[in-house]
Amino acid sequence: RGHEDQTASITPDKIQANETVR
Repeated sequence: RGHEDQTASITPDKIQANETVR
């Protein structure tokens, strides 16, 4: 989950989408 954490710092919006996709 480290990779996603890095993206969250850049685009938190993308992380939200990732959570749904997951």
